[in-house]
Amino acid sequence: MESEYILKWMQERKSVRSFTEQEVDTNLVANIIDHVHLAPSGFNAQPWRFVIVKDKTMIQKLYQYSAYQKQLDTASCVIVLYSNLMDVREKADDVLHPEMNLEKKKSDKEALLETLDMAPEVLQSQGYIALGYLLLALTAYGISSVPMLGFDLEKVKALLEIEGNILSVVAAGYGADEGHSHHRLTLGKIVRIY
Repeated sequence: MESEYILKWMQERKSVRSFTEQEVDTNLVANIIDHVHLAPSGFNAQPWRFVIVKDKTMIQKLYQYSAYQKQLDTASCVIVLYSNLMDVREKADDVLHPEMNLEKKKSDKEALLETLDMAPEVLQSQGYIALGYLLLALTAYGISSVPMLGFDLEKVKALLEIEGNILSVVAAGYGADEGHSHHRLTLGKIVRIY
């Protein structure tokens, strides 16, 4: 069953912080993001945007801007996930499904624009759905990764010409180690059933 693969990737995915010198193919990463952008979002807003960084000089600058987090010293690829709500607003007509009737398109567009005005954090936070998809898809293709925070965000935004909010910086490559084994709270500590 194909669902077993997804469950396997969920079990296998670990944060890896040391990578080999083997390069991750840019076309493969683009193909992975082509799958990742199928992630669900409210109003089909698709608030996520990606920057793929393969240039070693730029990765070294990201390394400096991260207070020298070691995973960036060996990563062959860095994927910056951000949300750009101004771009979402500009593309509001483009995200409306072509099979919707005109009345439904009008009401969905109004609801999307109202959400952007009244509760933009709702749409911005949906970028984390794409992050989950990205981490699993990288694992499916045998690429190790670790999502990161702790950057001088303004410097990263200036370096990569990003308009919007950075959600995560993902260091990726072929793992030089397997990462730590999973250590999670028991379900009894995180789940309530009514």
